[in-house]
Amino acid sequence: MSPLKRDLELLQFYGLKGGMLKVWEKLIVDRKRFKSKMKRSMPDFSAYSLPKPVGLPQTDYNEQKLTIWYLVHCFYPTHTGGTERFVYNLAKQQQQAGHAVKIITLSELAVKKFTANRGEIFYREVDYKGLPVIEFRYRKTPVGLYYKVIEESSALKEFAQYHIKQERPDIVHCAYPQPFAGFLTACREEKIPYILTLTDFNIFCHYATMVKQNGQFCAGCQEGRLCEQDCPTRVIGNPTTRYHTAKQIMENAAAVVTPSEFVAKIIHKEFPAIIPYVIPHGLGEGFSNDKSRKQTKRIIYAGALSELKGVHLLIEAFRKIEGNVTLDILGTGNSFYVKRLHKLAKGDARIQFVGVVPPEKMQQIYRTSDCVVVPSIWYETYSFVLREALACGCIVIVSDIGAMPEAIIEGKNGFLFQSGNIEELKNALERTITFDWRKYQQSVMPSLESERNDYQMLYGRIKK
Repeated sequence: MSPLKRDLELLQFYGLKGGMLKVWEKLIVDRKRFKSKMKRSMPDFSAYSLPKPVGLPQTDYNEQKLTIWYLVHCFYPTHTGGTERFVYNLAKQQQQAGHAVKIITLSELAVKKFTANRGEIFYREVDYKGLPVIEFRYRKTPVGLYYKVIEESSALKEFAQYHIKQERPDIVHCAYPQPFAGFLTACREEKIPYILTLTDFNIFCHYATMVKQNGQFCAGCQEGRLCEQDCPTRVIGNPTTRYHTAKQIMENAAAVVTPSEFVAKIIHKEFPAIIPYVIPHGLGEGFSNDKSRKQTKRIIYAGALSELKGVHLLIEAFRKIEGNVTLDILGTGNSFYVKRLHKLAKGDARIQFVGVVPPEKMQQIYRTSDCVVVPSIWYETYSFVLREALACGCIVIVSDIGAMPEAIIEGKNGFLFQSGNIEELKNALERTITFDWRKYQQSVMPSLESERNDYQMLYGRIKK
């Protein structure tokens, strides 16, 4: 699909008001939030700890075959982010273990492409690589559906009840609860247990990143009061109401899960009654180290090209270093931001824009690279790229925020730098170039099988 046709389809999906609000936030608000020269102070989260037990229930999971539905705000092939990948991997693993799985996801397709409807909800059943998927959309997309408002939709509730009564799933696993309040209410009323996996902070932060409109890191929402003060938006009528709706969704869940200790602590800080389980996302068998590196020559960035990922910082820092090293930038993103990156890189032949690389080729990319940089200026909640790179024996450079430091052994498998600090990033790049690879410490990452088994223990506990 051409970019113009895609933009027109999205405008039709969001509507004029919703589309204008999204453009305003992407081109005006986000550019202010993620200015590269801004001095940012880091909130201190050291006082917050996660009460024990944080481990999984130490019981054998119920080995009966279950019907499991996965709810996710976006899914393949249109969207390919970390949450989509988590849902695909877990659903596929559970399917291979003999469970009946189904994915239910929002879609941005035109109404005419759907084959059925329940009131205001249009839907169709498709297959994605052997996984059954129900794609749905509203006749008229509610303003703020992506990714702001948390409120019960009677249309979505009716849609959910219709499908629940037809199939009666054993468990509903919601991987992005924000747009599914009505669906989860139907689960509760129909006595279908649901669990939540929170892959970012959208449950209490309508920007999902904990970066305020003025560009400063957020230390917490204070039950929505600070959202109204620091991050007002025309989409959210009452942030305090949003918070309490989210709180109810979480308290009614049979379990809440996060992929990292950092996210679990933040969720518990915001919702003291919630103590999440921590289940790291797993990696496939292909991510392994089969290269003996002796020198750092190829540096890469892999991921979305967006302000919050800090790619502009990486280019600025890289241009400050010398040496026979290259920087390959893999991925795509907003055309305005991509043009900005090309402008920053102009004149430095060492920097190449590779574009989108198919997921199945990333293992080889990591093996032929030496260093991977994740320069994010938001609290990354896990980072597949970071852990894939470590599994493949790369040295990594990452911002010192969020969940990323959990995987770093400073000076052994990577280096940390202060988020947003170009000079510190430059220094980390220089340390990487002179790194003594004999001191490299190989990392062992969670597998898809271990992730599947951990979730199966949760499913089994819930069904007992």
